[in-house]
Amino acid sequence: DQDTADASKVVPWITQGGLGLPDRDYYFRDDDDTKKIRAAYVVHVEKMFLLLGRSPKDAKQAAADVMAIEAALAKVSKTNVETRDIQGINNRLSRAAVAGLAPKFPWDAHFATLGHPEFSDFIVEAPKFIEGTGALFQSAKPAAWRNYLDWRIVDDAAPTLPQAFVEED
Repeated sequence: DQDTADASKVVPWITQGGLGLPDRDYYFRDDDDTKKIRAAYVVHVEKMFLLLGRSPKDAKQAAADVMAIEAALAKVSKTNVETRDIQGINNRLSRAAVAGLAPKFPWDAHFATLGHPEFSDFIVEAPKFIEGTGALFQSAKPAAWRNYLDWRIVDDAAPTLPQAFVEED
C-alpha cells in the first residue's frame, strides 16, 4: 500500500484480520442481540462444515474452534477507531523486528510463498496483533488451526462452490 511517509512509494503492510464477524466488538459485547448474532454465526459455521462432509460431531467441534480462534484474534485486534489513527497504524518495522514480534512464525517461508522473499521493511498496522497471533500459534492446538484455516477457505470460496454453499453463505 502507499508509504505513509512518501506517497510516491508503495511498501508492504502487515495488517490484522481473520475475523468472520463484522468487527472485533461482536466477540465481546454482552447484550442479547450480539449474543444471538454470535450464536447464529457458530451455527452457520457448523452448517458449512456439514456441507463439507464433516460429521455432526466434527462440524460442531470445528465451529467451536473457529469461534475460539476468532475471539482470541479479536482480543488482540485494534478497534475500528484505532485503525483510523494514522499515527497509531504507522509502525515502520524491519524484517528482524517483525520476526521478533512472532519468533515462531516462519516469516522467511511466508514471504517466499507470497513471491516476495526480498521484503525487508514493513508498515505494521497492529504490532500487538502480530504478537498475540504469534502466541496463539503456540497455544492453540494444530487441529483447531486446521479447522480455522478450513473455515477461512470455505468462507472465501463459498460464492463459487455448489448451490448449497451459496445459499448457506
